[in-house]
Amino acid sequence: LAKAALEILNDRPFRDAMVNTAWSWANLTFSPTRHAEQVAGFIANIEDTLTNRTVIVIESLGGGGAQHVSSTLANTWADRGDAVTVITFLDAKHDIFKLDPKVRRIIIGGTNKSPNPFAATIANLIRIRRLRAAVLSCDAEVVVSFVGATNVLTILATRGTSMRVVVSERTHP
Repeated sequence: LAKAALEILNDRPFRDAMVNTAWSWANLTFSPTRHAEQVAGFIANIEDTLTNRTVIVIESLGGGGAQHVSSTLANTWADRGDAVTVITFLDAKHDIFKLDPKVRRIIIGGTNKSPNPFAATIANLIRIRRLRAAVLSCDAEVVVSFVGATNVLTILATRGTSMRVVVSERTHP
């Protein structure tokens, strides 16, 4: 997996796209008064990347900035008539942020702790297979992924497809 991830990251156009996306997100500050304006501005900046069929991948919709942004984007895109699917690993009982009923939700599971590195590797391979099946079932052209390990799993799950993948890494300053 590490070799495949490094191979993907060494692809210059892919790396440049990741840097541009990270730069766009890094320039946003999420104060309560400016949040909606900033999300709307970000959407306007990537309008040419968006299609009518978009998948958002995130571990859960529990509390956090990435979860807030992903639910806001999903609801906004669904409200304008796009077909949006949110794929999570955790089920809805952990949600803090709610999705519009027009947003399709797929829960793929697979968040249990692994007892050793071998079991963790097998668990990640299963997650990648489940994620790939879920993403392919959506027939999306763009996949937007949020946060660290989920980004790596998404990149590996979509490898060899024609889908465009946008990853967003979120950190606390």
